[in-house]
Amino acid sequence: MEQQLRVSLDHLLEGVQIVDREWRYVYLNAAAADHARCPADALLGRTMMECYPGIERTELFGVLARVMETGRSERLHNPFEYPDGDRRWFDVLVEPVPDGVCVLSLDTTDQRNAALELQHGQRMEAIGMLAGGIAHDFNNQLTAIRGFAEILLGRVHDARDRHDLTAILDAAERSSTLTRQLLAFSRRQVFTVEPTDLNAIVHTVDRLLQRLIGEDVRCDVRLHEAPPVIMADARQLENVLTNLAINARDAMPGGGRLTMATDIVDLTAVDARQHPSMVPGRYAVLTVTDTGHGMDEATRARIFEPFFTTKGLGNGTGLGLSTAYGIVKQMNGFIWVYSEVGRGTTFRLYFPTTSERPRAKAGRERPAAPRQCGTILVIEDDAGVRELVTCALANAGHTVLSAANGDEAAREFCRFERPLDMVLTDVVLPGDAGPAVVRRLGVPSRNVLYMSGYSERHVRDGSIANMLEKPFTVRALLEAVDDVLAGGASVD
Repeated sequence: MEQQLRVSLDHLLEGVQIVDREWRYVYLNAAAADHARCPADALLGRTMMECYPGIERTELFGVLARVMETGRSERLHNPFEYPDGDRRWFDVLVEPVPDGVCVLSLDTTDQRNAALELQHGQRMEAIGMLAGGIAHDFNNQLTAIRGFAEILLGRVHDARDRHDLTAILDAAERSSTLTRQLLAFSRRQVFTVEPTDLNAIVHTVDRLLQRLIGEDVRCDVRLHEAPPVIMADARQLENVLTNLAINARDAMPGGGRLTMATDIVDLTAVDARQHPSMVPGRYAVLTVTDTGHGMDEATRARIFEPFFTTKGLGNGTGLGLSTAYGIVKQMNGFIWVYSEVGRGTTFRLYFPTTSERPRAKAGRERPAAPRQCGTILVIEDDAGVRELVTCALANAGHTVLSAANGDEAAREFCRFERPLDMVLTDVVLPGDAGPAVVRRLGVPSRNVLYMSGYSERHVRDGSIANMLEKPFTVRALLEAVDDVLAGGASVD
């Protein structure tokens, strides 16, 4: 009977151990020995203090002493640090038994980490929605500021006035860089996603880094023999890798080693459970590792938040890693960070692989076609942007109708007696969105140019062909309009 009981206890997932009043291990089942990372025979008869020096200063030891004294059971969620520095979390129930205590333990580290990752993802999603909304509204203001300053610059000739207007344009351009970073973090930036060789990205950035990281940082590159191909925006991915590498350099002020590596892995269902947002499948992995000063847990938990930085005042905006996070997420990827103080940092970026092959890059020159003047319906709910676009198009010789929403656009469309040549509309409008308004009007897609400060679903699913990204310059606006007029036909 005793043998059957021991076999049954050894099959439990929970650890079972009995400690006597002299703190000696009297019994451990197989799970408890696994939790202890030591054979049961090596622990039996020895005291807890002999096996784990310093354990008498822990909360667990205090609970054991209290249960022995009071005879009342207690529970606790206990972090346990092993001699090698690894830390695991256990749900522990301590029960009084004759001449000691029985400790029941269950390793909940994976569940705890999964819950923390889920909470972190939800918090980042909320921050992203706020950041994206702010950036979208600010982009409208920047479009008007930069556009009207550009129009004025073409009219004035006084050197001082031109200098002041140029300063306004420069400030607007710097501000638009910040909004692009916020939009990247919130996953609302307009991307050009295509099959991309991850090894080629690393090669490109490696050549750039030779001029950026300094002679005291050694850069090692390790590429998978079969080039991993993913669906990505190559330019944005280069920005992510460059940002990670520069942060690694800053973490090694006295020099060190930076390693960039690519790999292909197959994640099983068991692997995917380590990170709740991931699904099983084949992934390309981009790893960036440094030998720098590392991060503590509190810092590591916040590094992807916008404007959070550990650098001194004036050394960065705190948007670099949040931008990288958003770009990776928008490419359907995942980014994880592993770091310990004094032991460096590792970023691992996972991207689903694709069977498509990278396309050859063809050179493109803009044809020098004469400008056409047409009749254009502008639909934009922001008054400043609508006034700018209307003014810029009219100055270029176009006939312009304007509306703030779909209902106004329908009235203008029906009232105007001549055919329209094109529609210029914002993607996001009060009521019906831009694509829905276009369908209501019955305008062919070749006659439509969309404006947007961020990537809406219609942009991502490919249902929008012609897109002008905010904030834009007057020149970019007129060139985009010319392109549509050159390929479109009049709309009755």
